[in-house]
Amino acid sequence: MPHSLFHPKTLRDAVKAFHFPADLAAKQAIICQWIETLTAGTLTHIKETSLHGEFLSDIFRSVLGYRGIVEAGGVAWELHPERNIGNGGGFADAALGLFTSQMNDRGAAKLAGRIVAPIELKGAAIDLDKKTRGNESAVEQGWRYANYTEGCRWVIVSNYRELRLYCTVKTPLDYERFELADLADLETFKTFYFCCVVQIFARINQCFYNNAD
Repeated sequence: MPHSLFHPKTLRDAVKAFHFPADLAAKQAIICQWIETLTAGTLTHIKETSLHGEFLSDIFRSVLGYRGIVEAGGVAWELHPERNIGNGGGFADAALGLFTSQMNDRGAAKLAGRIVAPIELKGAAIDLDKKTRGNESAVEQGWRYANYTEGCRWVIVSNYRELRLYCTVKTPLDYERFELADLADLETFKTFYFCCVVQIFARINQCFYNNAD
């Protein structure tokens, strides 16, 4: 049976004390556009890869504040699409982390960086826990990426209907689950924002773990 990743009371208190940006309503409005499209049934009938770019741009860049390659001037960014995991780990749909581009001795750009959280995306009709092609579920894919990434602490999996946040020091049964439709509620959206926003995400592993039985 799934367990909450964070201690509920500690998380509520942290959200209450967090200083949210002045444009929080505008950020939630972006989420509401996705909710409207989901409610209309459109997301269910569109191929998952057709939505990857918009989802990453809207949710992770516009709402949560992660910078893409071009937005960051190609120098240092936090959101990298189609990230090669390496060592046989495969390709994640995207990754959050600390990525840079530096010039080598020959004057060519050299990409470097550290993945904090691989992102696995599926279509709205896909059950995140159900095994699909390759005999893996979306959750298992996300964890495989993390297992092949040294120092990776987080896993994000979504089918546009819900988004799950896992931590690799826990188990696949421990996660925070955010239903897209529920984010129309301001307090729920605040919790989602707090858990995933760029300023918090890299440091949130320092606390909030639910160690209860």
